[in-house]
Formats: sequence, C-alpha cells, structure tokens
Amino acid sequence: MINLQTHLYRNETMLEEPMHSGDGLEVENLRTAADILRNWLSELRTLAIDNARLSYSFAASGGFHRQLLDKLTGTIELLAMARDSERAQSLRQRARTLTTQLVAEVDMLASVAHHDFEWDR
Repeated sequence: MINLQTHLYRNETMLEEPMHSGDGLEVENLRTAADILRNWLSELRTLAIDNARLSYSFAASGGFHRQLLDKLTGTIELLAMARDSERAQSLRQRARTLTTQLVAEVDMLASVAHHDFEWDR
C-alpha cells in the first residue's frame, strides 16, 4: 500500500520554499499538491463503485473532501494575489493546514480501499 502522507511529504520541502513576489514557487507547489490530491480522490471514487466500505466512507463524509479541496483551491488563488506579506503568511499557513487535512483524509480512504483489497485476495 502506498502511504500517501509519506508520498507527499517526501517532497515536503516543496511546501517550505519561500514566496517570491506574492506567487512564485510555493503557489505552484501548492497547486501541484492540490491537483495530486484531486486526482487521488477521483481515483478512490472510481474504486468506490465496486467497494461498499469505500463507497460508504465517501457517503458518510457528506462532501467534506470536496469542500476541503474547494477551500484549498480558493486559498491558493488568494495567496497568488496577495501583496501584503502578513496576509500571504496567513494564507500560506492555511493552505498548508488544508493540504495536511486532505492528505490525512485521502490516506484514510486509501486504507479502507487497501483493507478490502487485502480481504478479497
């Protein structure tokens, strides 16, 4: 099983890069992380079609994952436009927190899918 937290945080330094003039490398890295998380959630939703426990996990979340992704995307866009360094720092921290929350959620869903896969063998 792929541990998603390890996979994303293996490149944790990409989220630690300093900001340059309001957008820069960190914004691109956060966008990349959001895209990876979006793709993993999409793949897990596809797996949920044939996996009752995973399907239930998605249903029980009530759209929580989509809300986190939307918040993360909005925060990243605000960060890209931020000119005030104090505001940028606040948005940067919020984006990192949302990314961490999403990684934990995706990792939990992947664990559910992996558990059922192991039982099916």
